[in-house]
Amino acid sequence: MKKLLIIALAGTIVLTSCGKLPNEVLGPLEIQFTGQVSQVATLSGAPAPKTLNSVWGADDRIGIYMIKAVPGTLEEEYILVGNRQLAATGGATTSFYALEGVPMLFPEDPNESVRFLAYRPFSEDVTADFKLAIDLTDQSDLSKLEMLYVPITATSFNRTRAEAVPLEFRPQLTKLMFQISNGAGVSIPVENGLEIRISRQRTQGEFNLTNGAISASGELSEIIVQSTGEGTTVTAEAMVFPGSTTGVQLLIINSAGQEFTVNLPSQAWANSTLYTYSIGLTTALSAPLVATLIDSHINTLKIKN
Repeated sequence: MKKLLIIALAGTIVLTSCGKLPNEVLGPLEIQFTGQVSQVATLSGAPAPKTLNSVWGADDRIGIYMIKAVPGTLEEEYILVGNRQLAATGGATTSFYALEGVPMLFPEDPNESVRFLAYRPFSEDVTADFKLAIDLTDQSDLSKLEMLYVPITATSFNRTRAEAVPLEFRPQLTKLMFQISNGAGVSIPVENGLEIRISRQRTQGEFNLTNGAISASGELSEIIVQSTGEGTTVTAEAMVFPGSTTGVQLLIINSAGQEFTVNLPSQAWANSTLYTYSIGLTTALSAPLVATLIDSHINTLKIKN
C-alpha cells in the first residue's frame, strides 16, 4: 500500500509540472526593436555628415509589418501584424515602444519564425497593394519627408531570441545641401535669411513597400526651401525625388530682395544619396564663383536682371 501511494503522488507531481511548462515557455513575449539610420552615400563616396540622416527624434513614428518567415514576402496571406505604429525614444540608435499599450508579440510557437519590414514616417493610408503617397511640397520639416525603409529582413526571428531585433533604415529619397556665402559685390549678410527655389521638380509620388521603388508624378513645379544657420556661410537643405537635373536652376533671393541664379550641372540624382553644392553670390558677372558638387564642377553665378 505504501509503495502504491508513493507512485501515485509522484505521478501527480509530474503531471502538474508538465501542465505548467507550456504557459511558462509559450506565454506572450513582447518583441523589442532597435533602429538606426545608415549614412547616405555622398557623390565622392565619403560618409555624410553625422548631422544628416543619422539621428532619431523622440516620438518619431514608424510603421512595421511582421510576416511569416516562409515564404517571407509581403502578401496579405503571410502578414501576421500589418502596419503597426511604433514610436522612437530618440538618439543615433533608438529603441521603439508600442503606442496605446498594444505591443508586438512573437508567435507563441517557438518553431514559428518571422521577418520584419519597416518604414518611416508612418502612414495610415497604405494602399491594398502596399503603396503610400509622398508629398514633397512643404519643405519646412525634412524629418517628415525623409523616407526611410527597412526591406524584409534577411534574418528570421522567433521567441527564442534574447536580444532586440535590429532594424537598419536606409534613406530612399535624394537629399540636397546648399552651402551659400557672399562673393564680390554683395554685402547683405546671408545669415539674414535666404530663400532658395529649385525649378523643374515633381512634388507628388508614391513609395512601394514591397520592393522599395519610388515614382514621381504630377506637373513640374518649384520647391522652395529656406536657409538656416549663422555666419558668413549658411546652409539650406531639400528633399527631392531621384531624377535628371537637366535644365534645373536655382533662384536664390536674399533679404534685400536681390535674386541670383545658377544652373545645376546635368547629371542623374540618385536615391539614398546626398549632393552638396557650395555657392557664392556675386554681382560681378565676370567673376567665376563656386557652385560645386563634390566633384568640383564650377558654375558662374550672376545677379538676375
